[in-house]
Amino acid sequence: MTQPQQPWGQAPQPQQSAWSGQPQPAPRPPKKNTGRNIGLGCLGLVVALAVFGIVASVITGSEDDSSSTKPSVVASATPSVDYSAAEKAAGIPPNPTGAKRAELLRALRAANPDITRYEDKAVDAARNQCSALNGDANKPDWLASQRFTYKDVTTTEKQGHQINQALTDLGFCKV
Repeated sequence: MTQPQQPWGQAPQPQQSAWSGQPQPAPRPPKKNTGRNIGLGCLGLVVALAVFGIVASVITGSEDDSSSTKPSVVASATPSVDYSAAEKAAGIPPNPTGAKRAELLRALRAANPDITRYEDKAVDAARNQCSALNGDANKPDWLASQRFTYKDVTTTEKQGHQINQALTDLGFCKV
């Protein structure tokens, strides 16, 4: 028995089965025991943590004796690292305090009154702008306009020029 010839470029038609017209039921996917596997995994994790805790307490010899001579270690939220040498190398002056801070804020307020709405941000931006001024940046006025634009405060490039002039006139950026 020969197969009928198909025209060139067309896919062959599937042959009809003995049950023609009756759709074949889709095979069922194999049943997975995911829930049981996860349960064992979690139980194993709980047991491992309990064993780890017991072993750790035995090794460290945890005692509730407050007269222990062991030094107590308290984790600090902010490490006390001195960045002054790195800041100086980058051309960033130290954080101003007292009269120097008030003088800086007054000069910045003259350039753009809005930037001193957030005083700490303005002081940080001024310190960072000094790195551009001390490093002979290509577009210092544009950089100042970007540094002093935050939250609801917008600084123009012209105001950036005024800020740079104020920082230079104050001698704030001298490191």
